[in-house]
Amino acid sequence: MKFLTALSLLFASYGVANAYNNCTHTCRVLVTEDGVEWGAENNDWCIIDQSLCVKEEDKNQCFSFPNYLCCNECNVVLEDEEGKWGYENNRWCGIKDTCTKQAEPEPKPEKKEFCAKHIITSMYTADPAPLIVDDTLYIYTTHDEDVLINNFYTMRDWYVFSTKDMVNWTNHGPILSLDDITWADDRAWAPQTIERNGKYYFYYPAHKIDGGMAVGVAIGDSPVGPFKDIGEPLVYQDDWIDFDPTVFIDDDGQAYLYFGNPQLRYVLLNEDMVSYNEEVGIVDVELTVEGFGEGNNNPTSYDEGPFFYKRNGIYYMLFSGFRKGYESEYIGYATSTSPTGPWKYGGILMEEHEDKTFTNHSSIVEFNGHTYFFFHTGDLPDGGDFHRSVAYIEFEYNEDGSINPITNNLGKC
Repeated sequence: MKFLTALSLLFASYGVANAYNNCTHTCRVLVTEDGVEWGAENNDWCIIDQSLCVKEEDKNQCFSFPNYLCCNECNVVLEDEEGKWGYENNRWCGIKDTCTKQAEPEPKPEKKEFCAKHIITSMYTADPAPLIVDDTLYIYTTHDEDVLINNFYTMRDWYVFSTKDMVNWTNHGPILSLDDITWADDRAWAPQTIERNGKYYFYYPAHKIDGGMAVGVAIGDSPVGPFKDIGEPLVYQDDWIDFDPTVFIDDDGQAYLYFGNPQLRYVLLNEDMVSYNEEVGIVDVELTVEGFGEGNNNPTSYDEGPFFYKRNGIYYMLFSGFRKGYESEYIGYATSTSPTGPWKYGGILMEEHEDKTFTNHSSIVEFNGHTYFFFHTGDLPDGGDFHRSVAYIEFEYNEDGSINPITNNLGKC
């Protein structure tokens, strides 16, 4: 695009300035006479309109100013060695600088790094389950004995630890043991506690004497006990499936007790919390790949360790299981809009501890404005498959309620 460099009319042949129009699409001054600045358009003289020609104004920020005014829009019609041109109102105009500058990308929010921590290092613990009472968080755990019997899980009692600040933890000692349960003799495995009507209900699995696995319940007046067993199993089907209970009371007051390895099951607890709706009975959840991911030796990756809760109208089911191609447990999760499914697989929460321990068991709690993921690993000295330790790490949900994979970075930050 080139400027007019010559005029076919002589300036001297014209009369006074009032006989000419203001320039409409140029600010280039060709001649100044008697205080009047003259330009030329369409082979005719015109008077420079100073109101249009203030260089500092945003509308005049383009390469072609003052010879050609800047375009109002950003539609490029032609590009030459001088720049990009538009065509508006039957005239050429220069594309404004704001059109050609690349929009600066919005800065990405800094990814917060959270550090995993143990709750206690003086003993071996596993299978954490949270309960908040007033300003205190309680974590109920199993206990791996120092001395193993038959090189297998040697677990005979349950512990609870509490904190008000996630830094200082109080060990309240064993709150229940197999010695307190007349019908059980082994496998004091993963428990959970819930409060209702001023009472605390401690749900636990254990091996029934001369039988299989069962789910029991003990009652206390305090979150730290003492707890008294009801004297018989709450759920027992003479098989090895009924363990790892998780309990939740929905907004309508209905309490749900999920449990099971390798089959996920549930019952509807009655108001007394020590019996269940026998008309509904014990329900086997339909385990699908769409709900629980693809498994290794089983059709789905669900195996054990369910943890059931609700957030913002979404029901979450955390679980331990085996992904295709893996021989140790990872933590996955599923979601639903109903407390009994159908479930939709959400993905990986924590990958396998292949070099630490064969198992993992998880739970989630929101406490003092933060959200924490609890799990167990074998990171303590002499730790491993049968000597585990409970740890936690803070995390944040995505806006849609999904959860990104969480890394066990114990000792790395």
